[in-house]
Amino acid sequence: MTTVRVYKFFAFISYSHVDACFAKELQQFLEHYKLPSELCRKYPDKPDNLRPIYRDHTDLVIDKLNDAIRSGLEVSKYLIVLCSEDSAKPNKEGKSWVNEEIKTFVSLDPENEHRIIPILLRKNDNVDPISCMPSMIKKLDILAVDVVEKGKERVFSDVVAKMLGLEPDEIWKRWERLQRQRTFIRRFVYLGGLYYYYCLVCLRGIFVFQKCIIIVIMWSVTIHRRDCTN
Repeated sequence: MTTVRVYKFFAFISYSHVDACFAKELQQFLEHYKLPSELCRKYPDKPDNLRPIYRDHTDLVIDKLNDAIRSGLEVSKYLIVLCSEDSAKPNKEGKSWVNEEIKTFVSLDPENEHRIIPILLRKNDNVDPISCMPSMIKKLDILAVDVVEKGKERVFSDVVAKMLGLEPDEIWKRWERLQRQRTFIRRFVYLGGLYYYYCLVCLRGIFVFQKCIIIVIMWSVTIHRRDCTN
């Protein structure tokens, strides 16, 4: 009888502490992502969210992966690897902890090498992609999605597609549509606010004008009475 593995985390993010800001942003995006209702109806077997995502907050300064990280890898369905010059180069002990996490993840299940999602983080186009790849990614010959080439939002969308087993364009087109809708709403609210402010200014202007007219009339009446008295 085949045993079905139960995963506590949808994905484990492996990264260098130098790339912590990007890792945190990616985690927040994935945990707040919700599969569009249109795709939920089309693919009823797919989960409608990607929570939770494991992201370790500590820097490894020991000679082996600690129990918490190993346990996190054991109960994570996917391994997202942030490939940068910092994550690829060895530390003082001669090890790349990102590479060690990849090794551990692959050793847990032969199928895990197909659940690794590398993201290429280059500072610019002049950086050689190979210099950013941990040795295990090179060995497994897994193609990484390039943030410089595709842009951050498209890369995040591609990661979602990979985790859900869907075509990248299917997720991206709906993401673009959602962004257009949000842009329209923001513009509508902004223009609505401007119109409201304009109305207030106009009403206040009318009120001030009426008040000036009344003052002028009262002044004219006072002058007229004075002239009649004289």
